[in-house]
Amino acid sequence: MTTKFNAVALKNDFYSRLNMRSGNRSCIAVFLFDEYLNEEQLCLLENFKNQCDELEVLFPNPGQGISRYILETEKVLHELRSEPRKFVLVAFGRIVPAIIRLIASGLAITKLIMVNPEFDSDIITLLSRIDVPSLIISSTRGKNGYNIDSVKYHDLMSSSSITYIRQTTGNPLFEKFTQSFNSMLKFLADE
Repeated sequence: MTTKFNAVALKNDFYSRLNMRSGNRSCIAVFLFDEYLNEEQLCLLENFKNQCDELEVLFPNPGQGISRYILETEKVLHELRSEPRKFVLVAFGRIVPAIIRLIASGLAITKLIMVNPEFDSDIITLLSRIDVPSLIISSTRGKNGYNIDSVKYHDLMSSSSITYIRQTTGNPLFEKFTQSFNSMLKFLADE
């Protein structure tokens, strides 16, 4: 993996990890993707570097199953969480149910952003216990078609808000970057 921007890249058999630092270490944002990212997508993420003092980006390597990647991600999160600082998680699609389980079992985070979260009926009771300010960013299906999984999360989490990014069917962060980025910035600025 090559990077054209200021990041430290680590790679093992199951995932790739990039770390971008911009200053003191009072806040960390961790982006947990459920699919491999190309160079262009990684370059877009550099826009987030100045929003927190440290930005970590993890994504599965090509051909790797999501199950093993999730196990590896849990280890990384516990390692990163060992320091006292604001901790923001941004989780995508299939990794969201695993993140909900971690938060319900005690992983302390400051804010949670979920992008097109995949719903898992096993976490229904856990969702009502999550009391972390949460933003759900959802793509739509056509002009008025809502992503039903995103709606379920929003309905079951008392401290959540939802933003629909119109005319997107895949990952809204990459299809409509400016709208998604601005929604995240507004959410992160709210105290």
